[in-house]
Amino acid sequence: MLELEEAEPVRAHNKALALIQAMVTQVVAARLEALRVQFYRGQEYYFRWIQELMPIACERGTDSAEWKAKIEEWVPKLHDPGVAREMATLIAATYNRWKSALPPKPT
Repeated sequence: MLELEEAEPVRAHNKALALIQAMVTQVVAARLEALRVQFYRGQEYYFRWIQELMPIACERGTDSAEWKAKIEEWVPKLHDPGVAREMATLIAATYNRWKSALPPKPT
């Protein structure tokens, strides 16, 4: 039983991070819909990108060198560099708006 109690902070942190990632995904999906980026590879790649960016945002922040490197790595893979950079800004803004809801990450 003690193990479950010790794991509770980790579970709470992971649950909050998953909720933030879901909100980020919804915001990006809505923007892609508005831009009429509906083809399979377009949206799929953005959603994969979000999965790679969220742990970096949580660990290092959206102003870190790792965050910027991941953006530069993905921009050429996405359908339009301008839209990709807009989405990166949208992802960072959404994450930063909700990160205060994250419980402290257990060490």
